[in-house]
Amino acid sequence: MARAEVKVMSEYILCEVSGTFDGETSTDNFFQIIDLCRSSGRSGILMDMRKMDGIPDATERIFFMERIIKQHDIFLKFNNEPLRLALLTKTDVVGPYTPGLDLAKTRGFLATATSDEDQAIAWLKEFS
Repeated sequence: MARAEVKVMSEYILCEVSGTFDGETSTDNFFQIIDLCRSSGRSGILMDMRKMDGIPDATERIFFMERIIKQHDIFLKFNNEPLRLALLTKTDVVGPYTPGLDLAKTRGFLATATSDEDQAIAWLKEFS
Protein backbone atom coordinates (compact mmCIF):
# COMPACT_ATOMS: atom_id res chain seq x y z
CA MET A 1 0.00 0.00 0.00
CA ALA A 2 1.24 3.48 -0.86
CA ARG A 3 1.93 5.98 1.89
CA ALA A 4 2.11 9.73 1.36
CA GLU A 5 3.79 12.42 3.41
CA VAL A 6 2.50 15.84 2.41
CA LYS A 7 4.11 19.23 3.10
CA VAL A 8 3.04 22.74 2.15
CA MET A 9 6.04 24.47 0.60
CA SER A 10 6.27 28.18 -0.22
CA GLU A 11 5.21 27.75 -3.86
CA TYR A 12 3.76 24.23 -4.16
CA ILE A 13 2.57 21.14 -2.31
CA LEU A 14 5.20 18.42 -1.85
CA CYS A 15 3.94 14.85 -1.65
CA GLU A 16 6.51 12.13 -0.97
CA VAL A 17 5.08 8.73 -1.82
CA SER A 18 6.49 5.35 -0.77
CA GLY A 19 5.30 1.77 -0.82
CA THR A 20 3.36 -0.13 -3.47
CA PHE A 21 0.90 1.61 -5.79
CA ASP A 22 -2.71 1.01 -4.85
CA GLY A 23 -5.20 2.82 -7.08
CA GLU A 24 -7.85 3.44 -4.44
CA THR A 25 -5.43 4.61 -1.73
CA SER A 26 -3.47 6.72 -4.20
CA THR A 27 -6.67 8.36 -5.44
CA ASP A 28 -7.80 9.13 -1.88
CA ASN A 29 -4.37 10.61 -1.11
CA PHE A 30 -4.52 12.76 -4.21
CA PHE A 31 -8.01 14.03 -3.36
CA GLN A 32 -6.61 15.17 -0.01
CA ILE A 33 -3.76 16.94 -1.81
CA ILE A 34 -6.25 18.76 -4.04
CA ASP A 35 -8.17 19.85 -0.92
CA LEU A 36 -4.89 21.11 0.53
CA CYS A 37 -4.23 23.04 -2.69
CA ARG A 38 -7.63 24.71 -2.32
CA SER A 39 -7.14 25.62 1.34
CA SER A 40 -3.52 26.80 0.97
CA GLY A 41 -3.93 28.73 -2.27
CA ARG A 42 -1.37 26.55 -4.09
CA SER A 43 -1.92 25.03 -7.52
CA GLY A 44 1.44 23.30 -8.01
CA ILE A 45 2.07 19.75 -6.82
CA LEU A 46 5.45 18.01 -6.72
CA MET A 47 4.79 14.31 -6.30
CA ASP A 48 8.02 12.51 -5.44
CA MET A 49 7.51 8.87 -6.37
CA ARG A 50 11.15 7.75 -6.26
CA LYS A 51 10.58 5.60 -3.15
CA MET A 52 7.66 3.67 -4.63
CA ASP A 53 7.99 -0.05 -5.24
CA GLY A 54 7.40 -1.06 -8.84
CA ILE A 55 5.60 0.78 -11.61
CA PRO A 56 1.82 0.71 -12.08
CA ASP A 57 0.84 -0.75 -15.45
CA ALA A 58 -0.62 1.48 -18.18
CA THR A 59 -4.23 0.58 -17.34
CA GLU A 60 -3.73 1.49 -13.66
CA ARG A 61 -2.10 4.79 -14.61
CA ILE A 62 -4.90 5.73 -17.00
CA PHE A 63 -7.63 4.76 -14.52
CA PHE A 64 -5.88 6.70 -11.72
CA MET A 65 -5.44 9.78 -13.91
CA GLU A 66 -9.06 9.65 -15.10
CA ARG A 67 -10.26 9.90 -11.49
CA ILE A 68 -7.78 12.69 -10.76
CA ILE A 69 -8.91 14.65 -13.83
CA LYS A 70 -12.49 14.60 -12.56
CA GLN A 71 -11.31 16.21 -9.31
CA HIS A 72 -9.23 18.69 -11.30
CA ASP A 73 -12.35 19.73 -13.20
CA ILE A 74 -14.05 20.45 -9.86
CA PHE A 75 -10.96 22.38 -8.71
CA LEU A 76 -11.21 24.58 -11.82
CA LYS A 77 -14.77 25.58 -10.97
CA PHE A 78 -13.50 27.34 -7.84
CA ASN A 79 -10.02 28.47 -8.94
CA ASN A 80 -8.76 30.64 -11.78
CA GLU A 81 -5.77 28.51 -12.65
CA PRO A 82 -5.37 24.79 -13.32
CA LEU A 83 -3.43 22.41 -11.13
CA ARG A 84 0.12 21.66 -12.19
CA LEU A 85 1.54 18.24 -11.41
CA ALA A 86 5.25 17.43 -11.59
CA LEU A 87 5.93 13.74 -11.07
CA LEU A 88 9.42 13.05 -9.77
CA THR A 89 10.20 9.45 -10.67
CA LYS A 90 13.04 6.97 -10.94
CA THR A 91 15.05 7.27 -14.14
CA ASP A 92 13.67 4.01 -15.57
CA VAL A 93 10.07 5.25 -15.34
CA VAL A 94 10.44 8.38 -17.49
CA GLY A 95 10.05 7.50 -21.13
CA PRO A 96 8.09 8.26 -24.27
CA TYR A 97 5.06 6.15 -23.23
CA THR A 98 3.15 8.16 -20.62
CA PRO A 99 -0.54 7.30 -21.07
CA GLY A 100 -1.73 8.91 -17.84
CA LEU A 101 0.12 12.17 -18.45
CA ASP A 102 -0.97 12.27 -22.07
CA LEU A 103 -4.60 11.89 -20.99
CA ALA A 104 -4.19 14.64 -18.37
CA LYS A 105 -2.72 17.07 -20.91
CA THR A 106 -5.57 16.53 -23.36
CA ARG A 107 -7.99 17.51 -20.58
CA GLY A 108 -6.19 20.72 -19.55
CA PHE A 109 -4.34 19.33 -16.52
CA LEU A 110 -0.75 20.57 -16.75
CA ALA A 111 1.53 17.63 -15.95
CA THR A 112 5.10 16.48 -16.52
CA ALA A 113 7.37 13.66 -15.37
CA THR A 114 11.09 13.76 -14.78
CA SER A 115 13.78 12.09 -12.71
CA ASP A 116 15.49 15.45 -12.04
CA GLU A 117 14.23 17.22 -8.91
CA ASP A 118 15.62 20.63 -9.89
CA GLN A 119 13.94 20.34 -13.29
CA ALA A 120 10.60 19.43 -11.68
CA ILE A 121 10.74 22.39 -9.29
CA ALA A 122 11.79 24.77 -12.08
CA TRP A 123 8.86 23.56 -14.20
CA LEU A 124 6.42 24.25 -11.34
CA LYS A 125 7.90 27.71 -10.77
CA GLU A 126 7.41 28.63 -14.45
CA PHE A 127 3.71 28.97 -13.66
CA SER A 128 4.02 30.81 -10.31
